Amino acid sequence: MKYQNLLALTLSTSLLTLVACKPADQDGASSSSVAINGVSEDGYVSGGIVWHDVNDNKTLDGGEPFAITDENGYFSKSIDGVDYCANETKSYLKRHCLKVNAIQGISNDIIIRIQKGQDIITTEPFLGSITLKATIDKNGNISNVIATPITALLAYLTPAQVTDFAGRHPGLSEADLKSDFLDFIPKESTASEAQIKLIKGALQVHKTVELVNSRLRKIYTDIGKEGFPADASSFVYQAIIEAFIAQSSGTLSHFMSSSTKEELGVIFSKAENLLRTAIKDADISTEEAEDLP
Repeated sequence: MKYQNLLALTLSTSLLTLVACKPADQDGASSSSVAINGVSEDGYVSGGIVWHDVNDNKTLDGGEPFAITDENGYFSKSIDGVDYCANETKSYLKRHCLKVNAIQGISNDIIIRIQKGQDIITTEPFLGSITLKATIDKNGNISNVIATPITALLAYLTPAQVTDFAGRHPGLSEADLKSDFLDFIPKESTASEAQIKLIKGALQVHKTVELVNSRLRKIYTDIGKEGFPADASSFVYQAIIEAFIAQSSGTLSHFMSSSTKEELGVIFSKAENLLRTAIKDADISTEEAEDLP
């Protein structure tokens, strides 16, 4: 159970399970409201904000569908199976319901993010964010999806790049990359060498994101204020995967463990540039933009 315990301690708040179903009363419509049911695993996040980032700007904007996770870290459906999105649900519970609009007849790629809230296990505030890209099919259905540090990286890749990423990890399929790591290792002996390397890579990514995000938040103290990105984690994930893809070979674990101080500095600079661009592209005053450090 060595690796499972390590994940529980280190990947707290970094796994998010999503399932969805199309409401029955939406048949025949040109668009439908799809309920996204989920929970953050291994460090449940209560009171967290989970939303569909429609314009993919890493910020919850007015009009974007969002929900608040309940006291157990669940949204849209409780740990006991209570449907927060049902018509008969009491109004005060509907704040835990997340629905996204999907056009019927075509596939819809959506970006789901979760941030803020409190880690139920540690009781510490959840200061980061986690992202996943999911696809709602033409019938309005979505497959079970797990959000991890790996899916947070994959969210910034094209389908061809995801295939290339999987190809650099012999023994793992694209489906494995989107799987629950804890399913890999109910016992240490059942995890393959490739799976363990991917787990180690995820842990290394998670720690790097925490470190760089913390540094960026100290420099850019307006993060989280109106008009500014709510968190810098997404920019760090994007910087890491861009740096990894730039390397022509090697696994994620090898890339993270062999990164020099200078290479980590490049990741920080990439993340900082992405953050600064997002701030300047946001609807903030010229004076605020000029005051950036």
